[in-house]
Amino acid sequence: MSLALSRQQGCLRALQYRLTLEDSARLPAFLRAAGDTGFHAAPRPGLPALRLVDDNEHELIIVLASARIQLRVSYLVPRDEREACALALTSRFIDAMHPARQDTPARDAHAEPEPSLGEEPPRMPDAD
Repeated sequence: MSLALSRQQGCLRALQYRLTLEDSARLPAFLRAAGDTGFHAAPRPGLPALRLVDDNEHELIIVLASARIQLRVSYLVPRDEREACALALTSRFIDAMHPARQDTPARDAHAEPEPSLGEEPPRMPDAD
Protein backbone atom coordinates (compact mmCIF):
# COMPACT_ATOMS: atom_id res chain seq x y z
CA MET A 1 0.00 0.00 0.00
CA SER A 2 1.45 3.37 -0.87
CA LEU A 3 0.67 7.03 -0.70
CA ALA A 4 2.40 9.12 -3.36
CA LEU A 5 2.96 12.87 -3.19
CA SER A 6 3.35 15.04 -6.27
CA ARG A 7 3.24 18.77 -6.81
CA GLN A 8 0.18 19.99 -8.72
CA GLN A 9 1.01 21.14 -12.22
CA GLY A 10 0.57 24.86 -12.61
CA CYS A 11 1.01 25.70 -8.92
CA LEU A 12 3.79 28.25 -9.03
CA ARG A 13 3.74 29.03 -5.30
CA ALA A 14 4.29 25.42 -4.10
CA LEU A 15 0.99 25.40 -2.21
CA GLN A 16 -0.90 22.55 -3.88
CA TYR A 17 0.07 18.88 -3.94
CA ARG A 18 -1.68 15.71 -4.95
CA LEU A 19 -1.77 12.66 -2.72
CA THR A 20 -2.48 9.44 -4.57
CA LEU A 21 -3.52 6.24 -2.85
CA GLU A 22 -2.33 3.09 -4.59
CA ASP A 23 -5.72 1.52 -3.82
CA SER A 24 -8.82 3.75 -3.60
CA ALA A 25 -10.36 1.18 -1.23
CA ARG A 26 -7.91 2.54 1.38
CA LEU A 27 -9.65 5.94 1.38
CA PRO A 28 -11.48 5.23 4.69
CA ALA A 29 -8.12 4.44 6.31
CA PHE A 30 -6.70 7.69 4.93
CA LEU A 31 -9.68 9.65 6.30
CA ARG A 32 -9.11 8.10 9.75
CA ALA A 33 -5.40 8.97 9.49
CA ALA A 34 -6.26 12.57 8.59
CA GLY A 35 -8.48 12.79 11.67
CA ASP A 36 -5.79 11.21 13.83
CA THR A 37 -3.29 13.83 12.66
CA GLY A 38 -5.49 16.80 13.56
CA PHE A 39 -7.59 17.41 10.45
CA HIS A 40 -11.29 18.03 10.91
CA ALA A 41 -14.24 18.62 8.60
CA ALA A 42 -14.70 22.18 7.41
CA PRO A 43 -17.55 22.11 4.87
CA ARG A 44 -17.68 24.79 2.23
CA PRO A 45 -21.08 25.31 0.57
CA GLY A 46 -21.00 24.47 -3.12
CA LEU A 47 -17.81 22.42 -2.92
CA PRO A 48 -18.58 18.94 -4.30
CA ALA A 49 -15.89 17.35 -2.14
CA LEU A 50 -14.94 16.76 1.47
CA ARG A 51 -12.82 19.57 2.92
CA LEU A 52 -10.65 18.98 5.97
CA VAL A 53 -8.43 21.53 7.71
CA ASP A 54 -5.99 21.49 10.60
CA ASP A 55 -5.04 24.14 13.15
CA ASN A 56 -2.17 25.34 10.95
CA GLU A 57 -4.57 26.09 8.06
CA HIS A 58 -3.40 23.20 5.89
CA GLU A 59 -6.28 21.77 3.85
CA LEU A 60 -7.22 18.44 2.34
CA ILE A 61 -9.78 18.43 -0.46
CA ILE A 62 -11.06 14.92 -1.12
CA VAL A 63 -13.29 13.91 -4.01
CA LEU A 64 -14.94 10.81 -2.58
CA ALA A 65 -16.19 9.47 -5.92
CA SER A 66 -12.69 9.30 -7.41
CA ALA A 67 -10.55 9.18 -4.21
CA ARG A 68 -8.63 12.21 -5.51
CA ILE A 69 -6.85 13.99 -2.66
CA GLN A 70 -5.38 17.46 -2.85
CA LEU A 71 -3.14 18.78 -0.08
CA ARG A 72 -3.02 22.55 0.20
CA VAL A 73 -0.15 23.77 2.33
CA SER A 74 -1.00 26.90 4.30
CA TYR A 75 0.11 30.12 2.66
CA LEU A 76 1.54 31.06 6.07
CA VAL A 77 4.38 28.56 5.54
CA PRO A 78 7.39 30.35 4.00
CA ARG A 79 7.75 29.51 0.33
CA ASP A 80 11.12 27.75 0.72
CA GLU A 81 9.65 25.47 3.43
CA ARG A 82 6.44 24.41 1.66
CA GLU A 83 7.76 21.29 -0.04
CA ALA A 84 9.29 20.06 3.22
CA CYS A 85 5.98 20.78 4.95
CA ALA A 86 4.06 18.73 2.35
CA LEU A 87 6.53 15.86 2.78
CA ALA A 88 6.21 16.01 6.58
CA LEU A 89 2.41 15.96 6.40
CA THR A 90 2.53 12.99 4.02
CA SER A 91 4.83 11.14 6.41
CA ARG A 92 2.38 11.80 9.27
CA PHE A 93 -0.50 10.38 7.20
CA ILE A 94 1.52 7.28 6.36
CA ASP A 95 2.49 6.75 10.00
CA ALA A 96 -1.14 7.15 11.10
CA MET A 97 -2.32 4.69 8.44
CA HIS A 98 0.29 2.14 9.49
CA PRO A 99 0.91 2.46 13.26
CA ALA A 100 3.53 -0.32 13.25
CA ARG A 101 5.93 2.16 11.62
CA GLN A 102 5.77 4.32 14.75
CA ASP A 103 6.82 1.43 17.03
CA THR A 104 10.33 1.17 15.62
CA PRO A 105 12.61 3.90 17.03
CA ALA A 106 15.17 3.77 14.22
CA ARG A 107 14.62 2.91 10.60
CA ASP A 108 16.72 0.00 9.36
CA ALA A 109 17.52 -1.22 5.86
CA HIS A 110 14.14 -2.97 5.67
CA ALA A 111 12.11 -0.01 6.93
CA GLU A 112 9.80 2.02 4.75
CA PRO A 113 11.57 5.03 3.19
CA GLU A 114 10.50 8.54 4.02
CA PRO A 115 8.23 10.15 1.42
CA SER A 116 9.89 12.28 -1.21
CA LEU A 117 8.62 14.44 -3.99
CA GLY A 118 9.01 13.03 -7.48
CA GLU A 119 10.47 9.68 -6.44
CA GLU A 120 8.92 6.26 -5.95
CA PRO A 121 6.40 6.60 -3.11
CA PRO A 122 6.92 4.68 0.11
CA ARG A 123 5.18 1.31 0.25
CA MET A 124 3.00 0.37 3.19
CA PRO A 125 1.73 -3.14 3.93
CA ASP A 126 -2.01 -3.49 4.41
CA ALA A 127 -2.82 -2.79 8.05
CA ASP A 128 -6.01 -4.86 7.98
